[in-house]
Amino acid sequence: MAHHSDGATILWDLTNPTQPRRLGQPLTEHVGPVTSMAFSPDGRSLATGSFDRTVILWDLTNPTQPRRHGQPLAGHGGEVAAVAFSPDGNTLATGSDDDTAILWDLTNPAQPRRHGQPLTEHSDSVYSVVFSPDGRILATGGGDNSVILWDLSDLARPQPRRQPLTGDTGIVLYVAFTPGGRILAAGTPRAEDFSDDSVILWDLTDPAQSDSHGQLLTGHTSQAYPGGFSPDGRTLATSSDDGALLLWDVTDPVRPQTHGQPLPGHAGEVLYMPFVAFSPDGNTLATGLDDTVLWDLADRRVEARLTGHRTPASLVFAPDGRTLATGSRDDDGTVILWDLTDPAQPRRLGEPLDGHTSPVYSMAFSPDGNTLATGSGDNTVNLWDLTDPARPRPLGQPLTDHSDQVYSVVFAPDGNTLATGSGDGTAILWDLHGLNHLRATATDRACSITQGGLGRDEWARYIPDLLYQDTCPA
Repeated sequence: MAHHSDGATILWDLTNPTQPRRLGQPLTEHVGPVTSMAFSPDGRSLATGSFDRTVILWDLTNPTQPRRHGQPLAGHGGEVAAVAFSPDGNTLATGSDDDTAILWDLTNPAQPRRHGQPLTEHSDSVYSVVFSPDGRILATGGGDNSVILWDLSDLARPQPRRQPLTGDTGIVLYVAFTPGGRILAAGTPRAEDFSDDSVILWDLTDPAQSDSHGQLLTGHTSQAYPGGFSPDGRTLATSSDDGALLLWDVTDPVRPQTHGQPLPGHAGEVLYMPFVAFSPDGNTLATGLDDTVLWDLADRRVEARLTGHRTPASLVFAPDGRTLATGSRDDDGTVILWDLTDPAQPRRLGEPLDGHTSPVYSMAFSPDGNTLATGSGDNTVNLWDLTDPARPRPLGQPLTDHSDQVYSVVFAPDGNTLATGSGDGTAILWDLHGLNHLRATATDRACSITQGGLGRDEWARYIPDLLYQDTCPA
């Protein structure tokens, strides 16, 4: 499914991934560009917010025949800037440039209704909405330089937990909770030209009594970016245009401390901020700038350097943490897979994936780790079969409906839907049910069709996108 700047929605059938085709006519629901979207936790619903001031809920139970859940949600008086589902999927929060946030009851998705009145404590646009992991608190960040925590004990009458959280800073563009919900981090530019971004932390151990002023993390000499929390929520990584990477111990968020000096692993001229990713177990940090560096976080030392790319543009760990994918910023458009079974001695898995002709800006592993999606400056998305990581193979032809660079790719929790976002102002939902079913039942399918199994030549002719399997084994 694709959301275009004219509000149209397009559906794609990927039963044959080598020949994706449109399903029916475009669904013309929104009448303005789509500005925000979010999957529900179970992946069966999608919320889209638009310049047209509405939010539409889409039922993805059958992605080949998505349908709208009820009427568009039309409670805002301005464009919708942010949408977020609660952890249980029963509530949707929306933020708008009408300076309000609204909570929607999705207990019956076919008849969504508003929970009480709009939340009106902000005095400027609401750019960010996020639920705490337990769903009891909603944090809203706004153009009035503040974050407000809302007590959701009574969804019909949410109340601010205390005074707005501030930090002598600018508009709040993004907000995030640690996995345990004890710490809140906000990213915000401190200058009108966005030249001096900062990160602020608040301790929410007792949200009703937390210090409203927050803790400004200082240590960078240029624009700073929150790189992300470690899986246990105790470490925050921040990077900067000054080339430094700082690790913060936020066990006590009232007194965050840097873990020693900035990590000095990168060399050469600093052109871009480092890209940062924690391994799923939290023991390894990968950073990309002039090369890719693996850090052992137990003793803060460089564990290994990965020098396959001149300049990496993206990196992502597989769900099990044993594979790292790095994408090139150069026009060779390559992706390299690394075996990190022993992080001190990483090794390449197979040859570089060379399906793109421009930088690879975004990558995502499917939840089972068997598929890698890559988005590129060549306006395309590629899917790769990693069932055998040492012999990765393209799955069908590139997905080519975007007309500008692809900056974001993400799988739904069940792995059957892929969402891609582009500089052309559209988001596309791709149905992977048929592809995943084919991969899971390839042997049985071949056995049934041939009534005796396929030889290697027959396999290559009929199922060219999957590695050979001995069909109909005795």
